[in-house]
Amino acid sequence: MASIGLKKSLERAMEVEWDGHAFYEKAAGQSQHGQTQGIFEMLRDEEKTHAEYLLQVHSLVDDSGKITGAPTITMDKDFKLLFKEASA
Repeated sequence: MASIGLKKSLERAMEVEWDGHAFYEKAAGQSQHGQTQGIFEMLRDEEKTHAEYLLQVHSLVDDSGKITGAPTITMDKDFKLLFKEASA
């Protein structure tokens, strides 16, 4: 099986993150409960952060397929904290 390459893999991963973003956006809009809506909105925002991180990594991949730097976006949100904040 041929490798699809790092850039293509990152592009696919970004698509998955944006699909998740759309899913959580829709779920938040359909939610009847404020806390549940808040959780969906935070998950939506996390998906956006993931997609932006992957986009930044994608931009750092050179023509030989090597990553030439480090992303400046950090993803340090603790999911336990995420749900604690949503239920507050």
